[in-house]
Amino acid sequence: AEVLDGLPAQIRSFLLRTSALDRLSGPLCDAVAGGSGSQRILEQMERSNLFLVPLDSRRQWYRYHHLFAELLRHELDRAEPGLAALLHRRASAWHQAHGNVAEAIGHALSAGDLADARELIASGWHACFNEGLVETVESWLSRLPPEMVAGDARLCLVRAWLAPTLGRLDE
Repeated sequence: AEVLDGLPAQIRSFLLRTSALDRLSGPLCDAVAGGSGSQRILEQMERSNLFLVPLDSRRQWYRYHHLFAELLRHELDRAEPGLAALLHRRASAWHQAHGNVAEAIGHALSAGDLADARELIASGWHACFNEGLVETVESWLSRLPPEMVAGDARLCLVRAWLAPTLGRLDE
């Protein structure tokens, strides 16, 4: 909290608005925060040791330290209630446009956009399944209302594919 209080308003706003993201990149942060120059801000934050962890050697992807991220999300909910859903929608759209279906689904679910999440799961589950991410697909389905899954033949098929892999032969 002391760190946040000592930051310029622009950086504080950037931190709060990007706290909805698990991974950060300049273009993604621009899309989510609704600004520009995010890559420069990320580089400046890394140089300042501001709880930012690089995820690759080229310094294109970062993440916040998990405790700092929790603080930022809490502060976002306190300072701007309801904004997190919009930020997740923006992140979902960006990831979808860039072919990151798994992350698009996660953000759609976090935004509460269940219809969009359903469509993304129905069209992209097989790629995750083929990568061995069966539990990930299962977790997406479990975050949807049971009646939504049962009412969509495509999602019932996904559940049928998952059952034997998860050892649920009776299903």
